[in-house]
Amino acid sequence: MGKLGIVIRHEYGEVVKKKSFLIGTLLTPLFMFAIIFLPSLLIDRETKDPIEFTLVDLGSGLMDEFKSAFVGQLPDGRSIFVIEYMQTRPEEFDALKEELNNKIEAGEIEAYVVVPEDVLKTKQVERYARKYGKFADMAMIEQVMSQVVVREKLADYDVPVEQVHELTRDVNLEFKQVGPEGQESRAEFLTQYLSGIAFVMILFGSIMGYGQHLLRAVREEKSNRIIEVLISSLKPYDLMMGKILGLGAASVTQMILWGLMGAAVFFLGSNTGFISDLIDNAKSLSVNFFVSFAIFFVLGYFFYATIFALLGSIINSERDAQQVIGPITITLILPIMVAMAIVQNPDAPWVVAISMVPFFTPTMMILRASFGFVPPAQIIIGMAVLVVSIAVLGWLTAKIFRIGILMYGKRPSVSELIKWLRYK
Repeated sequence: MGKLGIVIRHEYGEVVKKKSFLIGTLLTPLFMFAIIFLPSLLIDRETKDPIEFTLVDLGSGLMDEFKSAFVGQLPDGRSIFVIEYMQTRPEEFDALKEELNNKIEAGEIEAYVVVPEDVLKTKQVERYARKYGKFADMAMIEQVMSQVVVREKLADYDVPVEQVHELTRDVNLEFKQVGPEGQESRAEFLTQYLSGIAFVMILFGSIMGYGQHLLRAVREEKSNRIIEVLISSLKPYDLMMGKILGLGAASVTQMILWGLMGAAVFFLGSNTGFISDLIDNAKSLSVNFFVSFAIFFVLGYFFYATIFALLGSIINSERDAQQVIGPITITLILPIMVAMAIVQNPDAPWVVAISMVPFFTPTMMILRASFGFVPPAQIIIGMAVLVVSIAVLGWLTAKIFRIGILMYGKRPSVSELIKWLRYK
């Protein structure tokens, strides 16, 4: 363990002692937070300024109803809606449309809404504008126009206007997730989905970050002939495992620091509304999820780190490195691309089958655990698949690594790799 320990400590120190490690540890959570939560925080969920547009009625007969419905005030006393009402016949609309489009182009008006003659039948209106606009404003316009149409339709059945809102109120379907032994828990779709994506991205970042470091370190040592000096004093297997374990220890150190940072943020900010909501949502995540993440993070790292060590001993240039990194990136990202299908049925046969393929097991298991309870038997099988894969891949890598690190020039062919495996 002496020489192996020296390599582990050296590789660990090479990463942890750099300023980039500290900067990455501090900035990565902020980057992840920005990707996950910033888009929703930037969306205006309430109307804060008057909504200005032109309403064009093509003969629906609902002009008076719209004028009565588009009312209300903002908290500062301003009117919610500032609307110019216009009426015309369908056959005259083309000329008016050109005029209004020119006004939009000139910046005289922001948008106009066209109410067709048969709106009660089609329930379809059109909005013309240069830009989409605020989601909250669009929802407000849609809500008011829907209420007008519904009221008009219900009037045919002599339903009192004051009862329309109560009769047309949507039913709220709340999801209660049933776990092992019939346990029930409150489940937020957004929390489950974003948590799964976030933790998979953490795994992806660690594997790609430290894996590429391992690959390029081996390649540079080969190019600079440093590798010849290293293996003169220790076995190639010790060198390979020392690099993998050293970088793995650095990755675990980073994870621990992130955990401490997260605990500090939640502890210090638990009284704030936003952090309190995050804590409440996090409670919906099961122990099964966190256990699955811890297990498959470690096994996933060793599986892919072994692959990077293997590739690093084969390649000879930066161009080769770029070519081999691409397929690994796609392999790790692929489960995220089908996440919406997984969330609907995390126990589907095809999902379970893919999660047992070692290249996809780490990310698929983490995603499945975030969307539902993964049976312990499947977790054990997934662990066994990765452990066996790591053992077999480690044996192959060790055989190729001891020869590949001393080979220079062109990249070896498949037949040459087979010959390396046969060497005693």
